[in-house]
Amino acid sequence: MMSTRRCAARFRVRPLAALAAGATAAGMLVAAPTAALAAPAVAHAAHTTAQAAAATSPTGFNPVTARLVDTRIDGTQVPKGQVQGAVFVTLPSSVPTGTTAVLNVTALGAAGPGFVAVFPAGTTPAPTSSNVNYSAGTTQPDAVLVNTPADGRIVLNVGGAKADLVVDLTGYLPASAFTAVGPTRLADSRSNVGLPKGPLTGHETITLPSSVPSTAGLVALTLTATGAQHPGNIVAYPSGGTVPGTSNLNFSPGITQANLVLVKPAGGKVDLQISGGPTQVVVDLSGFTPAGSSVISLDPKRIADSRSGTGLPKGLVTGAVTITLPSSVPSTASAALINVTAASAVGSGFVVAYPGGSKQPGTSNVNYSKGHDDANLVLVPIGPNNTVSLFVGGAGAQLIVDLSGYVSQ
Repeated sequence: MMSTRRCAARFRVRPLAALAAGATAAGMLVAAPTAALAAPAVAHAAHTTAQAAAATSPTGFNPVTARLVDTRIDGTQVPKGQVQGAVFVTLPSSVPTGTTAVLNVTALGAAGPGFVAVFPAGTTPAPTSSNVNYSAGTTQPDAVLVNTPADGRIVLNVGGAKADLVVDLTGYLPASAFTAVGPTRLADSRSNVGLPKGPLTGHETITLPSSVPSTAGLVALTLTATGAQHPGNIVAYPSGGTVPGTSNLNFSPGITQANLVLVKPAGGKVDLQISGGPTQVVVDLSGFTPAGSSVISLDPKRIADSRSGTGLPKGLVTGAVTITLPSSVPSTASAALINVTAASAVGSGFVVAYPGGSKQPGTSNVNYSKGHDDANLVLVPIGPNNTVSLFVGGAGAQLIVDLSGYVSQ
């Protein structure tokens, strides 16, 4: 096991260039609003140290569950209270150098709009993309994949208004399974970069950069919708393929929402189907799975929907429920790649995903609020009999679960 890592205090992130007129945070999107949740706004952890997997997989997903930061209640790694600028977080030594840490980063309680960009310490220049966007009084979580440097230090660059941060570690992928790139902004319809300028609806195509090899299995993209005129959703899928009957990102008028997606490219391109809106669209690249990766893609499939009683009891869900994965996920798989959406909530709450039959961890994957749909990509270990459990805390919500892949070992 590696020695305990220390956090340095001298590093500074340079301010990013301001957006065009009408934007409200430097260099990034802002506000992916979800109204502040009732206490606990985000599920609290009972521990601050990592709990490593019982057996380490050299090729597959390794679950390591820990709440690393919660500026509302603890100042162990980050000063207690709302933060701004470059914030350092040290990953536990159970996450080896060169692997990709799988995090859930939540910003909440801000008095104004802002963003969070996550990257390894020492990265220069600072990335010109973002992982999380927030606005006044909202709670916004997003999945983040970040490379683990030798000293284990990563930076969360908080731009715009001060915000509380909650950082949950869910595990890591070895270098053979995922290659981190960037993060890099590929497309932005607000500035005519990689997409037509202006609010979009219908079909669009994203061309991937040369840093993504033609042999890549999946690309990790953060999709962001902002400035929508009407509700809608975005689906990402292989270029030239059939549009899946699932969604990756749901958006509402007047707010900005983002979600991470792992999607299979075709011919170096990914297609987007934008329904509803129109909306401005921003696409950021954070990495890819190389040839031979243990992360296996499946044609996206809706495996549970409490609105129709598919795979779950019909109606609002509260407490713990268990979902059985389809036979397309082999019994030897170690983790499932699912998109979890909370919709039609009567109030605020959160969703935790964990292996079926296991103890619920003190972390969260989705935070939801009344008035709009909230989704997040989750890489969750699989329990006995190919099961995954979801705990819905708070007011209750409709749950929609889409399967897009699995980790084979």
